[in-house]
Order: sequence, then structure tokens, then C-alpha cells
Amino acid sequence: MAPSQRFVTDPAHMPAHHQAFRDPKIMQRAAGIGPATAALIDALFAQRRHPEQAIRSAQGVLALARDHGAGALEAACGRALALQARVYSHVRRLLTMAAGSYWMSLMNLD
Repeated sequence: MAPSQRFVTDPAHMPAHHQAFRDPKIMQRAAGIGPATAALIDALFAQRRHPEQAIRSAQGVLALARDHGAGALEAACGRALALQARVYSHVRRLLTMAAGSYWMSLMNLD
């Protein structure tokens, strides 16, 4: 990786809201959805060399509850953890696939 494409993480250069990367609100929202969601969000932070880089991913995962519901997000996070697919795009894909199979099952009730 070229030097210009690397992350530079000097705490003195970061805004205050990035310095406190383990925002209690993020973890509280995740725990409110369920233990698998909280574990996935924790894994997002743990797998980064600089955990503050996972803030947007964590917020994205939590935002999926708006479109798919907390129960579906909790199930998708549990499945993602079992598959060791601990990134936003995998959780989103699991939710999309689950929603598609749900609607397909309703169409095949004839």
C-alpha cells in the first residue's frame, strides 16, 4: 500500500467525537437489539488496528434495524458471527437474502 493511501491516526489530530471511539450510545443501542448484535459491534471495533475506524460500520449495522427490524438484525448478526463475516456488507446481504426468501415462501403458498 502506498504511503499516501495509509491511515494516519494521531489522536491529537482527531476530533473529540472520534477520540472516544467506544461511544456508549453505540454499545447501548446494540445491546438493546440483542446479544448477537452487541457481540458483532464489539467484533467490528476489535478487528481494526485503530478501532475508531469502525464507527461508521457500527452505525451502519445499527441503522439496518430501521429497514429490517430489530429481530431480523439480531438473527443476521448471529448468523454473521457464526460465519465469521464481521463486516457491514455481509450483515446487509444476509438481511436482504432473508427478506427475499421470506417473500418467495409467501408466493409459493398456493
